[in-house]
Amino acid sequence: ALVYALVSRGAVVLAEHSCAAYGNFIPVSRIILERIPPQDARMSYSYDKYLSPHLCASFARSRGRAPPALTLVHSLVRSFAQNAFHYIVTQGLTFLVMSEETYSRRNAFAFLEDICDRFMAMFPAAQIQSANAFAMNNDFAPVLSNQMVLHRPTETLPAPDSPRCAFLARLTSLLPAALDM
Repeated sequence: ALVYALVSRGAVVLAEHSCAAYGNFIPVSRIILERIPPQDARMSYSYDKYLSPHLCASFARSRGRAPPALTLVHSLVRSFAQNAFHYIVTQGLTFLVMSEETYSRRNAFAFLEDICDRFMAMFPAAQIQSANAFAMNNDFAPVLSNQMVLHRPTETLPAPDSPRCAFLARLTSLLPAALDM
C-alpha cells in the first residue's frame, strides 16, 4: 500500500498526505529530499540501502548537529525496514511516495505519474515557482489522499481449492467453539 506522498520544489514541500496514523516517515522523507539531484529522474530506494550510516553521518554533520541527532537519524532509518521510496523529478518538481516494500514499483510510478499530471494541470507554473512551503497543501492534499486510495492494490482471494482456503475454512469452523471457552 501507499503510505505517504509529497510534492516539492527542491527541499520545499508544497503538499503532502499520509495514510498512516503514526510513523517518522516525514523526517526521513526530508532527508531524502535533500539528497535528490535536481535533474529529471525516476528512482526507487529501499531507504536502508539509500540512507546508509555514512549518509546519515554526513547529513548530521551538514546540519551541525551533535551526536544525539545522529542517533535519532539512525533510529529513523531502522524503523523503515519494510518500506520503499519512489520519486520522479520533472521540471524542478519532485513527486515522492513511500510504499510498503511489497507494493510494485510499476504501480508506484503509475501513481507518481498520475499525481504529477494532476498537479501540473491544477497549478500554473508561475504559482508553483513562487509558492511558499505547504502553499498547495489545502488544495492538493485531498487529491493525494484520493489517488492513494484509488491506487491501492486489490486483494486477491485464495482459490477455493487452495490449501490456504481450506485452512481458513477449518479455522472459521473452530472459531465458535473457541469463543465459548
